[in-house]
Amino acid sequence: MLIPPARWPPGGFRIDANGKTLARTSVDSKALSRLPEGEREALRRLPARARKTKSPGAAVIIYGRLLSDWRFARAAGMGGVFPGAPRNIKSVQIQPLNARGRPAGGSLACRLDPSKAPPAPAGLRAVSMGDGVMLYWQAFGKKTFPVLSYRVERDTGGGAKSLMLQAPFLPFGHKAKQPAYMDRLPPLEQEITYQVRWVDPLGRKGSWARVRVYSTDFTALRPPARITVKIDKDSVSLHWPKSDNPRTAGYVVERAYLNTGPYEVLTPRGLPTNQPEYRDSKLKGGTVYFYRVRAMGPHGDLGVPSDPVAAQARSTAVPSAPQRLKADAGRTRVRLSWELLPGNVAGYIIERRAEGSPRWSRLNATLRQPPRYDDLLGPQIGGMLAYRVTAVSQDNLKSAPSKIVKVRLIDTTPPLPPRISTASGVGGKVTLGLQAAAPVKDTARIYVLRGGSVDDPGLVIGKPLPGDAGRFEDTWVQPGKVYWYHLVAADASGNRSADGQAVEVRVASPLLPRPEKPVVNYVAKPVPMVKIRFKQPPARLSVLVQSSVDDIHWRTAAGPTNDSKASDLNPGTGAVRYRIRYRATDGSLGPPSAEVTLHHP
Repeated sequence: MLIPPARWPPGGFRIDANGKTLARTSVDSKALSRLPEGEREALRRLPARARKTKSPGAAVIIYGRLLSDWRFARAAGMGGVFPGAPRNIKSVQIQPLNARGRPAGGSLACRLDPSKAPPAPAGLRAVSMGDGVMLYWQAFGKKTFPVLSYRVERDTGGGAKSLMLQAPFLPFGHKAKQPAYMDRLPPLEQEITYQVRWVDPLGRKGSWARVRVYSTDFTALRPPARITVKIDKDSVSLHWPKSDNPRTAGYVVERAYLNTGPYEVLTPRGLPTNQPEYRDSKLKGGTVYFYRVRAMGPHGDLGVPSDPVAAQARSTAVPSAPQRLKADAGRTRVRLSWELLPGNVAGYIIERRAEGSPRWSRLNATLRQPPRYDDLLGPQIGGMLAYRVTAVSQDNLKSAPSKIVKVRLIDTTPPLPPRISTASGVGGKVTLGLQAAAPVKDTARIYVLRGGSVDDPGLVIGKPLPGDAGRFEDTWVQPGKVYWYHLVAADASGNRSADGQAVEVRVASPLLPRPEKPVVNYVAKPVPMVKIRFKQPPARLSVLVQSSVDDIHWRTAAGPTNDSKASDLNPGTGAVRYRIRYRATDGSLGPPSAEVTLHHP
């Protein structure tokens, strides 16, 4: 009966069946004497303590002990054995008694059903681990009479011995995947037989289940806790504390290029336990290596590796100086190239020195691996630069500098743009005043560009002018039309300036000259006409032939023409006067020539 300790009857219980008293239960002094002294004293004080301080958790612990340890239940007066009781009794009445042995009130009817002793635990297995030997078995299952305790014994060849001082409580929620028992101090490096059986709440013991397991000494496989590294010129020495476990058979040293591996075994046969050190001499200078050590057990099995330690091997000699350094100067960069050095070279240091400077400046913050480097300078005004290259080994040893190579820079700085100081469109042409930017010596040539609008980049007209040119005329223009002009400068190296400011110019009509008097002749055949001859007109001008019969009204008889002759096919009769005039492309007319009078029928 699961009665709280605070309500345990001081007189025990009376068991009645069929109206007759079968027996009385009380504290079993014999079972009590078998308990440890501390438990006996605690059991005597338990009811009084429980009445003072009510603790549900403590009550659960007591219930578990009562249901799993029959001897404890008898010592507490909560269980009893009734020899000679009739076997045909199917139910009993249990009544608590006070200290005088009289009924204390209340009773409990209990039906009795025959039950068997528990079977052997199923699925028993043992696993040797670093903390001990773990025992696993399946739960008892759904039975009418549950099993809440068990016994474990260990046999190493001299007979089985119990591993328990008191009966343990097996929880209802036990799962087969969880260890049911752990032997924390098993004999190591030998084969052990464990046997387990269940015990029901009545103290009946079931059959034994047995399992064999080899108990491994995992402490013999523990790796060294600390590895020290000593680096020499041509080797790396490892040292670690010797294991104090006599079952440690030796050590295995591993090496890798990365912290995470993969690792190669350097000592396939292992090192003896009295040699907690190793010297690795097959190394490349400057390379970083990672080492770790494993302990080896008495059967050749290996433990987990130690934490890796890093070591960088040293070179035995400095690299040789880089050879055949070359420099190729471009407009915005200098390209350096040299021969690639074989062997232990981590990279190169590139240095530059300006003409007249006593110091070298390093160009690359980190080591340069390829044997080529571009020194990006941007626009330059010329001058001389010197370069040299130094090789650096993997362990930071520097070679002697290479031979110095010098290179003259190309002047890539453009001159400032020139400007148009004056602009005129008088006389049917455009006249520009030019002025180069200071200093004038930086301008070698001036280009004149003409466009149709302020945003038109325009085209270069005419030949390049010298840098000190002050005037330019554009006669290939049409009167009345608007043009936009701007200037561009170039220096002796061919660097071109930005475009100068554009200037708008409108071309006025030109002042036309007076032509010389023409020569006229009358021709009757094949048709009547007057032939007029005159000098070839100037460029971009044409000739207009005029005639008059009254010296007041003048008509166009021929033209405009760019030829030196013309014909009047309607000459009329009598006296006719002829003259010529020059005509510009905008239609404006110049002064007339002297008149010529012709009489014809």
